[in-house]
Amino acid sequence: MNQKNPGPNWVWRVVYPILVYMGIYYLISILASVIGMTASVVELEQAGGGGLDYYTILERTIEWISQYSYEVTTVSNLATLPVVLLFLRSDRRRGGEQYRPYDRVNIGYYVPVLVLGACACLAVNGMMYISGVMSAYSETLEEVSSQLYQGQLLVEMLGIGILSPIVEEMVFRGLCMKRLQNGVGSTASIFLAALFFALYHGNVLQMIYAFILGLIFGYVYERFHSLAAPILAHCGANILSVLGSETNLIDGFFASDTALFVGTAVCCLVMLGCFYLIHYQVNPAPLHREEESSAQDNGR
Repeated sequence: MNQKNPGPNWVWRVVYPILVYMGIYYLISILASVIGMTASVVELEQAGGGGLDYYTILERTIEWISQYSYEVTTVSNLATLPVVLLFLRSDRRRGGEQYRPYDRVNIGYYVPVLVLGACACLAVNGMMYISGVMSAYSETLEEVSSQLYQGQLLVEMLGIGILSPIVEEMVFRGLCMKRLQNGVGSTASIFLAALFFALYHGNVLQMIYAFILGLIFGYVYERFHSLAAPILAHCGANILSVLGSETNLIDGFFASDTALFVGTAVCCLVMLGCFYLIHYQVNPAPLHREEESSAQDNGR
């Protein structure tokens, strides 16, 4: 795709899908806060009203929001999905001849993508534990875990494991990264989209994790030229994260310092193998070139 000189309009086109995504989330959060406050007031009144003061209501409302934070995130993702689909459709129409679909990649090459995402989840978490980052921000880790993982495995698998990756990859890779490519090229767009993805997550632990995985998601999107690739990698990471939090599936990975070092090293080696396979085997051609070549052959 031909690069254009970045300008204010280009910057706005890159940023506004993220702002819309955040705006929908905050609107639903405000609505949830109102519902939570109302529920808290009703509950306190039914209990006798003795503790019906501002600070008590505020404390109960915060507890209510924290308890239903997963539901708020899921509802906001569902509300965002049709909006993002409209943005993607608009980009395809806007691109016209410049928007070039690519040939499909053999479905077998999506297996390394799924493995790459799952191994990245373990490897990055392992490196963060080894480096001491997790220990330094242990309170943040507990807060995030309590909000995201609430003991409902099937619901979390659908919401965190599947829905969130679909919406987030549409926003940060399908819209943000794709639009960045017009002004800064492929490499810089992968980095900047990963940076926006990290900043969106809001706390140090999640930002470090999201930035590294965002680079991986951007890379596979660039290689496959299909949103299915980063969505699948993202699903692999999130599903393993859910399973690790709600089951004992990966307890052995964190059982001891030795297990942590060995497990992290093995995951990194598997990731290198996946990168090698993807880099040297996946290279879909733009469809319009094949069509032009066929037309030229038919004209001879």
